[in-house]
Amino acid sequence: MPARLVYDRGMLLSPSLAFVLTFALTGAPAGPATVQPAPPTGLVFPYEDAGACPTDGCRYGRWVAVRSLTVHRTREAGAAAVFRVGAGEAVDAVTGVVVTLRPGRARAIAPIEVEGVRVATGEHVLLLHSAGKGAYKVSARGAVVDTALDVAGRDLAVLSEPRTVWWVQVRNRRGEVGWTSQPEAFGG
Repeated sequence: MPARLVYDRGMLLSPSLAFVLTFALTGAPAGPATVQPAPPTGLVFPYEDAGACPTDGCRYGRWVAVRSLTVHRTREAGAAAVFRVGAGEAVDAVTGVVVTLRPGRARAIAPIEVEGVRVATGEHVLLLHSAGKGAYKVSARGAVVDTALDVAGRDLAVLSEPRTVWWVQVRNRRGEVGWTSQPEAFGG
C-alpha cells in the first residue's frame, strides 16, 4: 500500500522560525519570504474521488476499446487479471475513482468565490484533479469543491499539477467486472 500523506498545520515553519533557521545555518539573513497558508488539516493522500469523471465531455456508459488491455480484479497495479478487452470490443464503463497521489498547487490571481468558499488574491489552493475543460476539483480553506475557474491566467495560476490515477470499473458482455487504470485505451 502506498504511503499516506497527511497535511498538518503543526508541521509547517512559521516565517519567523524560517528566518532564524536561515540565519543560524547560513549566517545570512533570509531573503523576502512568501507566506503560504497551510494545507487543510486532515486531508489525506492518496485522496479518492469516487464517481469522478475527469475529462472534457466525460461520461460513464458504453465505451469501445481502441487497443487491447487487461482488466484487473481490484484497483491495484499488480492485481490479478479478470479478463482482457480486445481492440474494437465494447464494454460498459460502470463508474470510476480518481486517486490523487500528490496534489498540485495554484495561487489565486484575483479574489474568487467557489461554492461559498472565498479565496483571497495570492492565497494558495490544492489541485486534486482535473474536472475537464480547464476546471479542477480543489481544496480551499478546508473545503473540497469543484471549480469552473479559468486556470489559464484569469483566476488561478497553476504552480504544479496534481499526480493522479484514474481507475475505471468496466463490465464486458459476459458480465465480468473489473478495473483498469487505462481509460485512454477507450474511445466513445
